[in-house]
Amino acid sequence: MKARLRLAGTVLLLFALVAGCTFYWNPLWVNDRQIHYRLWRAGVRSEYVNVQGNRIHTFEAVPPDGTPGKPLLLLHGLGSRGEDWAPLAFKDGKLVVRDMHKMFCLDVTATGNGAAGQ
Repeated sequence: MKARLRLAGTVLLLFALVAGCTFYWNPLWVNDRQIHYRLWRAGVRSEYVNVQGNRIHTFEAVPPDGTPGKPLLLLHGLGSRGEDWAPLAFKDGKLVVRDMHKMFCLDVTATGNGAAGQ
């Protein structure tokens, strides 16, 4: 019985240590995973496209009824990335922007997930 408690305590301590190190070295990693999961669950496509030799990360959301919808291009500012639009697009756990629009969200070159240009 004592051996099992000691083992459980050791495993719990090891887990806490790994979690603490993860949060210390990558403090926003958990938030990023949550945002990516919510976008994935809402049916938002994430892909990379090459434009004039530059690799650009994009998010695309289409209205759920399959209609093309009016295009809506979301560009982030300096020091931001495409995922930063996610909290503004959700209401009550539902992606509301795509009800009316075909939404495109780009990561500007050399920021976010966009690669630096040559």
